[in-house]
Amino acid sequence: MRFVAGSIMIFGLVSVYFQTINGSGNTIVSFTIEFICVGIYIIAAYLLIKVFKLDIFWIWSVEYVYFCALGLFSILYLRTFDWKNKIV
Repeated sequence: MRFVAGSIMIFGLVSVYFQTINGSGNTIVSFTIEFICVGIYIIAAYLLIKVFKLDIFWIWSVEYVYFCALGLFSILYLRTFDWKNKIV
């Protein structure tokens, strides 16, 4: 439980950035970011379970991968593109 609690703290910070994209009306962008992050999540889970055959404790680290990817892509989008002038 302590291991997963850290990822929830990351999600609390990341969700603000991700929801900013949703709230600005850029739902296609938010869907794309979410789709890419879920793909990364699935690949990471597959690698940890099937390839590296890790213990269940370490498989929970996939949550960190997912939330960090979501945060990275959200922050990159918000800093790179002109999302403030989006016309809804």
